[in-house]
Amino acid sequence: MKQIIFFFTILLITSCGQKKTVESKPTQFLTKDLTEVPTFPNCETHKDWIDKELCLVNSIQELISKKAEESKLVLAQDTLKVGIRIEVDGSSTILSNKSNNKELESLSLKVLEDLPYIEPAISKKLNKKVTSGFSFYVIFKNNEITSKWER
Repeated sequence: MKQIIFFFTILLITSCGQKKTVESKPTQFLTKDLTEVPTFPNCETHKDWIDKELCLVNSIQELISKKAEESKLVLAQDTLKVGIRIEVDGSSTILSNKSNNKELESLSLKVLEDLPYIEPAISKKLNKKVTSGFSFYVIFKNNEITSKWER
């Protein structure tokens, strides 16, 4: 079983929905400090937070793989580093999108820019929706994803 720990950057949100940093250094929480982790569409049936995280990451990897397949991009042995932040409004911000394959990098950028609404994380300490970040690698070998996360 793979153990997964994510750190979440917490931003307090004013009543009008604008982001406001409370302190100069972001507060970091472990996943265990969250009531709910972000939920990707079609991952709502997962009740356990680890399963929801796995579903979110694997769903994004699948979207990238599907786009590469549609584009007939050959991915013999390629790696992509992805970092995203899920905002309290369900939108996502790209933090990292780096690859040794520039075509994969360009293609994945389009996928990440078009991610659907993602239900944001909820902090039980703050009793509100919070911004959260994820970083992971997508590894391809012979046009197949070899980095899918499993429990």
